This record gives sequence, C-alpha cells and structure tokens, in this order.
Amino acid sequence: MISWLLVRFIALTLLGLLSIVLLKNTIFAPSGSELPCPPLPWVSKVATSQRRVLVTGAAGFIGYHSSLRLRKVWEAQVIGLDIFSEDHYSVQLKRDRAALLAREGVRMYRGDLCDGALLQSLFRRHDFTHVLHLAGHVGVRASVKDPAAYAATNVGCFLSLLDVLKDRKNTTLVFASSSSVYGEGAQVPFSQRSPPSIPGNMYAATKLMAERFADAYCVQYGVPAIGLRFFTVYGPWGRPDMAVYDFTVQIVKGEPLYLYSASRSVYRDFTYIDDIVDGIMSAMDHTPVNCGVVFNIGHSVPHSLETLVSYLEEELGREANKVYLPLSTYELPITWADISASRSVLSYCPKVSLREGIHRFVQWYLQYTEDKQRVVMETDLPGAPGGVCRMWAEEQNVQSLERTGILRGRYLHYARVNNITLPEIRKDRFLFFAGMDSPGGTIITAQDRSVQYLLEWCLKTEQCVAFNSAGELKNSVLPQHKWTTGGTGGLYVADMNVCAADLHSCGRHSSCVSTGPSTFSCSCDEDYEMFPSGCVRRYKAGPTPEAEQWLLVDTMNGLEWEELAKGRSFVYFPGLDSQGGDYLFVSGGVAQVMEACRQAYRCVAFNTNGMLKSFLSLPSSWKRWTNHSQHGLYVLDLPYCQLGPELCPEEACVRHGPGNYSCVRDDHREHTSIGGGRVRDGRVRDGGGGRVRDDSGGVRDGGGVRDGGGGVKDDGDVRDNGGDVKDDGGVRGGGGGGAWHPQIIMSVDTDHLPGLVVAMTSLLKHTSNSKLLTFHIVVAGLGKRVFQDFLSCHNLSLGNQLDVVEFNSSWLQGLVRVQSSFEAVGNLASDANFARFWFPRLFPGLKRALYLDIDVVVQFDVSRLWDSVMSSGQLLAVVERDSPTFGDMFGDKVTSLYTARYKKSFRSDHPTFNAGVYGVNLDLWRQKAIHKEVLYWMKQHAKEPLWTLGTQPIMLLVGYDQWDRLDPRWNVNGLGWHQHLNEDTLKDAFLLHWSGKRKPWQKDGLYKSLWQPYLPSPCSGHGVCAMQQGSYACACYQGYSGAACQNRF
Repeated sequence: MISWLLVRFIALTLLGLLSIVLLKNTIFAPSGSELPCPPLPWVSKVATSQRRVLVTGAAGFIGYHSSLRLRKVWEAQVIGLDIFSEDHYSVQLKRDRAALLAREGVRMYRGDLCDGALLQSLFRRHDFTHVLHLAGHVGVRASVKDPAAYAATNVGCFLSLLDVLKDRKNTTLVFASSSSVYGEGAQVPFSQRSPPSIPGNMYAATKLMAERFADAYCVQYGVPAIGLRFFTVYGPWGRPDMAVYDFTVQIVKGEPLYLYSASRSVYRDFTYIDDIVDGIMSAMDHTPVNCGVVFNIGHSVPHSLETLVSYLEEELGREANKVYLPLSTYELPITWADISASRSVLSYCPKVSLREGIHRFVQWYLQYTEDKQRVVMETDLPGAPGGVCRMWAEEQNVQSLERTGILRGRYLHYARVNNITLPEIRKDRFLFFAGMDSPGGTIITAQDRSVQYLLEWCLKTEQCVAFNSAGELKNSVLPQHKWTTGGTGGLYVADMNVCAADLHSCGRHSSCVSTGPSTFSCSCDEDYEMFPSGCVRRYKAGPTPEAEQWLLVDTMNGLEWEELAKGRSFVYFPGLDSQGGDYLFVSGGVAQVMEACRQAYRCVAFNTNGMLKSFLSLPSSWKRWTNHSQHGLYVLDLPYCQLGPELCPEEACVRHGPGNYSCVRDDHREHTSIGGGRVRDGRVRDGGGGRVRDDSGGVRDGGGVRDGGGGVKDDGDVRDNGGDVKDDGGVRGGGGGGAWHPQIIMSVDTDHLPGLVVAMTSLLKHTSNSKLLTFHIVVAGLGKRVFQDFLSCHNLSLGNQLDVVEFNSSWLQGLVRVQSSFEAVGNLASDANFARFWFPRLFPGLKRALYLDIDVVVQFDVSRLWDSVMSSGQLLAVVERDSPTFGDMFGDKVTSLYTARYKKSFRSDHPTFNAGVYGVNLDLWRQKAIHKEVLYWMKQHAKEPLWTLGTQPIMLLVGYDQWDRLDPRWNVNGLGWHQHLNEDTLKDAFLLHWSGKRKPWQKDGLYKSLWQPYLPSPCSGHGVCAMQQGSYACACYQGYSGAACQNRF
C-alpha cells in the first residue's frame, strides 16, 4: 500500500513539473503570428506637414513620446493640449516633457479638455486632420477613492471632444482605452473580439463607457474612431505612479518595496513605450471602415512582478527590501494581450523585450534624477514666496503667448476663408549685436532668459522679430541709429524684411523702407511731411478737399465755421504746445503759417514748427516743449464756451479773457482755471512778456455760462419714482427683481479677468445698497468653475448676486470678422465681445439690463444710471457722441444694404455712441426680433468687409434711431490710448472706460493709478492666484495656509 502511494506521489510530481515547463513555453508565448515583423505602413510614406494633429494629454507619458514621433516622422504640425494637473504625480515631470516638446516644434496649450469653447477655438484655428486623445484620469487604485472625478474626466470630457468632432467628419480620432476593460474571469489572452467582462473597478468602467460613446458617435454622426487598449506601458519619462518607476525609486532609496504575496503568480503584459507608439502611429495611418474598431496594443508576453523586480535589481546593482501584502480585490491576476488583429490590420509588432526595456528605463532614470539634482542646486533660491511668484509669472507669460497665438490663428482663419492674401513671415536666421538694444516694441518679458528658450518663443510668436538678453520679445526694431548701448548681453534680430512681412509700424500716408535686418524707416507719401506723430499733409492754398473733411475732429458743434472764425485774433503762448490735432504742415515763417491757418478748413491753432491744428486739448494739459521765447503756440481766440462737450464735457464754460476760460460744475464750483495770453487794443500779446504782434481782429466775448449738456434728457439726478414703477428688472433663474434692483451684464474671456474683478469691485463700492446688485456674467473660452475660482481667489463671494453662464462659441462660426491688423484687433475679435448679441437668449428671464465692458471703473452710485435705464422707453440707452457720425462709420455699400433692407435711409450726420456702456430693453429686443437683424449684418460683413471694428457697427445699425441718451459722464473713454486726458475730467467722471489696447492690467497700461485702488489683494494678501490643476487657486506665501491663505502658522 505504501509503495503504491509512493509511486503515485512521484508520478504526480513529475506531471506537475512537466505542466510548469509546458506552461512557461506555451501559455506565455506571444499570441500573435510567429512571422517576422512586417514593415510598418507609416514608415515608408513620405512625411508631409499638411497633417495637423491635436494631442490631448500631450505632456503625459504616452502623449510626450507620441508627439515627438509625429513631429520627427510625419513632420506634422502637432498641437498639444494638457491641463498640467497634479492628480497622480508631480506636475514638474509634465513641465519637463512640455519643455522638450516645445524645442521640437510642438505647440503646447494649457487648458481643460472639458472646455468646449476652447476646443472649438483650437479646431477653428488649426483645422485638425487627426486627433490623438490620451488625456484623462489614469490608474486603478485612485479610481476607487474618487470615482466621480474619473467619470467626469474620462467620460464627460471625452464627450466634449466627440461633440466637436461630430461636425468634422474628415478628422480621424484615435483614443486611449485600457487593458482594464477586460474584467476578472476574461479568457486569456485578452481578445478584443470577446465581449468585455463586467468591469472590476471604476477606471475600467469609465474606459469601457468611453468606447461605447465613441461607437455611438460613429453610428449616429459618422465620427471615425479607433480605440487602443494599452497594456502596462513603461519606459523613459514614464509615470512615477506605475510599477516600473515606483519600484525603481524604492530600490534606489532603500525603502520598502510592497509586493503582493502572490506576486509570483501576478503577471503583467509589460509593453515598452516605443512599441506603444508604433501601434499609435499605425492606428493613426489606418482608415476604419466600420464603427466599434478597437485594437490591443501590448507585448503579448506576460511577466511576473517578481521577474520585474529581479531585472531592476540587476540593473541598479541593489537588492530590493520586499514587503508582501495580500492581493487587492480590484487587481487582475494577469493581463495578456492577444495582438493577432493588431498585427494583421496595423502591422503592429512589438520588438523590445522586458529586460532590454528595463535597461533603457534605468539608464534614463539615473541620468534624469542626476540632471534634476544639479538644476535644483543651481537655481533653488531660499524663500518660497519668490519661487512661487517666479513660477506664476513665467506661467502667465507662457499663457499670454499662447492666447496671442489663438487670436492670431483666428485672424489667419478668417483670411484663409475669405481669400485674403497675407504676407509670409520667415525667420531663418538671427543676428547678434553685442551690447546693443532697441527701445520699445516689447511684447512680453520672459523669466527664462536663456537664448535657446527666447529663440524658441520668438520663432513661435509670429509678431516677434527680435529679443534681447533681458528676456524681452519685441515686435518691432527701431532704425540702428536709435539703438541704445551699454549693459551686458545684446540684441538678437531676425534677418528678415519686416516691410515685406507687414510687421512694420508705418502709419497712414507712408511707405515702409527696409534698412537692414528687421529694421525699417517710414517714407511719407508725396505731399506729406514726416513728424514724430506720423506723416502730416503739406498745406496747399485753397479749401481742404471735401473728401478729407471728415478726418478732422469736429469741435465746432455745428456752428458755421466761416462766421465763427471771421475777424478773430490769435493769442500767443510761448514755449507751449497742445497735444494732438495736427493735420496740416506749412513751411515758412509765423506770418505765412498764420495766414495758412486762416485759410485752412477749421484751423483753430498753429505751432511755430509749422503744424496746423484742428482741435485743442484743455489748456491745463498743454506741455512745454521749448524755452525759446520765439517758439510756441498761437491759438485763435474763438468763443470756446460754444464749442461743444469736447472741451468741457457736459459742464458749463466761463470765459475770463482771450485764451482764458474755465470749466465749472453744475454747482458753479470752478475746477479748472486756465491762465492764457492777453489781447490789448487788438494786439496779440504773450502771457509772460513776449513779443506783441498786431492783428486786425478785435476780441469778441462769446462768454456767458452755457449748458454743455446738449439737451441730455437725464441730468443724473436721482428721481423719485414713488413706488409706481413696474418691475422690469427680472432676474434669470429667479432672485431679486423690483424697480431698483440693477441687473448688470458683463462678458469676459481669460485675457480680461483682472479687468472684470476691478469693474465688479468698483460697482460694489459705489452702490448705495450693493446687496441689490445682480451680476450676470457670460464667460467665453473658460468654464464657470474656473471663473468662480478666480473670483474666490480675489475674495469676491457674491452668492445669489452672481449668475454665470457659458457662451457657446459655435454660434459665431463663420460670422465673426474684424478687418484690421492683428496688433490692432485686441479683444475686438474675441468671443466675449460678440456674446452681447446673445444676451436675450442667455438670460431668458431678464427684461432690462445694464451692460458694461470689463475695462471700466465706476466712480459714482450706479443707481442714477439704472434709473435712466429703467425710465427709457427705447431699445437702448446710450452715451451719444457727435463724432464720428453714421456717415463717417459706413460707406456706400452699407448705405445701400440698409436702404434695401429697411426701406429707409439713415442720416449721414446722425450721431453714434460708444458700445462699452449701455442700457438694453431685452423684452423689446426679443419682440422686435433684433437677433435676426444682427445675424443679417454679421453675415453681410462675413461675405465682404464693410467696416474695421468689432461689434459697434452692428449695434449702431440694429439700434438706429432707437435709443435714449445718457449723461456723458457715464462713459469717459479713451483711457486705453489717450495719454493726455484732463485730470479733473477723469476725477469728476461717473465712469472711466479704458477703450483702446493699453489696458491698465497690462505692462504698458495707462492710468493705472485710477484702476489699481479697486484691485482686491488676491489670497488675503498672502499669496498669488495661479492656475493649478485646471483652475485658479491660491499659492500661499511661506507661513500661510488655507484656501484663501487666511491662516498663519
């Protein structure tokens, strides 16, 4: 009996050993064909730059390697999108990858895949031929802790992408899935032909759901899509949370290496990154015939975790400190790819063995960590705040350049769609000028001042023609005789013809002449003279041509010019000059210039340099330009108190003598007193003992106090409505209402967030009962959460007073057109600017509203403005202006279109208004179907350029003769371009408007002292508001913590 048992035991043991041998040699043999690797289809094809590829998650592990291959092999235009989150590992590794991608010509954008508006703008700009979708939450273990986040990103954001692609059926989509979709119990090797088992974890569930949505969009909308199920990817630049990277770190540091107790029987199909990218490239070169196309991309040779650790120990020369744990319930005991379909259809064939792959990874890891330690030793400065600020500033610089690129792309798209020829910009070579610099022209200043970094960004930024050692990227270079010397470093200038590239700054009536690498001079046209302000037409005897009269700023307020100027004397102001108004140049002495001024159309003054002026600034703003008594300003002694609101906006004017007048407030309190020259016995005298010049004219007093309001209906006083006013201020989605519940609408994009915060703060500060305000904010190009986080960063918590909606940028597709140079476009072409035409749709419950541009500061109680809006019976309530007129704004084409559509004509002398501040009756807008008129004019302008501005022409055309006038003090504008506005006018204005390019939050912004007092200190004054994990959050200075850096430790 015993011998029989012994024989049976020996037989079973031998059978077991034989089974193990067979298992090792058969079960884990590659599941694909044993034929040699076929040539990959994409290798032999000619590279073409016509391929435009969007790679989502480009700063990730697989995204980085794929982007590099696309650039090097396909020579494709690769656009990378990444949110740079720290959900699974430090964002620094992603930044390092992104920096290398930038050097290879991959353009990186920081943004959220869930942001549909951002995706639309990227697609409009780049017109992608391929999309490689690799973004999303990864990893099994983390999905167990936060399943909602995984579902939102891996499914919700993927739907945002699919929704964009449904209208672009010629774009091929390749997206990342995972071997995790094969649940426990799935037959090995895993075949995509077999239906997946029930997902064993949330990560697998989200990936499986993403595949199903891709199938549905393919069936429903014809979106061609290929899913790739990746198997345990590893290699250089890998993810630190993956086993290969994680085990390496633990072995190097001598830390415990946690393995499952059954690790000898836990197998993974480790696949080297180069093989993965081979599969991706083949898939992107493949055209799917059917829907539901999915391929396995693995090595098809599983290895145990113990084998992996032994390879790492060999390469690192260290023994792992192993600690064994029970196998987790959500981990599969084996992953194993059946790649027969991938090999057959895609010619996919993995080549790198696990041992070779581990060798390559360890070599990279040791070099990478050594480089990072050296960089930290060289650049890590003490003190966290400085480091945080530098990092934040650098990110802001990069984001600004990226946003500039998006705007430039829109402009190029419009040009391409409308067959507009644009110059070719080539920067093949840069010349270095040691110790030199060209003042001005700075686009942005980078924190990283290395030549390589600056060169890369200058090549990416089409307006950039030069950069210096201080990190300044420049869009213009002065002629060399104007360069400055001194300091270290120098100037790097593109060896290009900026005239041919249309990157010069020569203005009207001049031509650009190339004078060297990126340098130029401006040559005035015939009959024009060069001055610092530009080319000015030379005076010729006779009246100004009628065609050019509209170019002159009309300060005559409708009075007959010949009668007004007849017999007037000139008052002389030695050494002074009035800024602006130059329109004609006269050569000769004072007598000749004076006679020319009398003969020229609407000449009100002249300077001894021969410049005739069509208007004057307030005397308090005049500048001294010389101390020579023989040179100065001659001013025609006109009755300035009758010359309209340009000199004394909506205020009374008192004349004290020739050239001596003052503006007073409604309560007659003098706030500007100007001492001018004097006239005695008909002789021109200076105000300080200068020469006396004879003139035949006498001095007439046009004085007296005159109402400068021009018949404005609302004088700004608060009126008692007696409680009888109906509720016209309904709020979208409920809340508030009543006759005095101001409803404020504003629209904003990423570039103008600082302006919006200041505008809102000034409104809250200057409203008697700020709790009655409701802010309706339209966000374009950013999500609601991002915007609200930005407000929280700046301590703005409004609760029910805040109503935020996202603008659908697809509504503007094919409609927006701004005919201007890119530099001048600014925010005129932004989606936020055009969102105003959709306010009735975005806020369906809102009846009346007050719209404000975000570049404003309110200095007075808005109740007075809201009262005017509520009492208006018209479509709009606006700040009217006499110049420019409708005739100035619109040409014959618009006039004929207007007459044909409305069976009436507009008056060419009809005044216009500024579209930055206005009240709107949204009920009337809906009743009159104004939106149809808006679309009509947008489509007409899209077909053929009809004007050069953004939304204002459309507002004027659809609102013609349908507005009431507001007090002009509610829109004192021009702070974004006019550098010589009167201080008292600004002080007494109800609202300041930075119309123009130079916004106060920008480096070269104007009148910052009037804007900055309303800018709340971010993060309680103890940190900076920076983009983190896809949204804004406080980065606290050392010693502070909390969401708003409110806690000190």
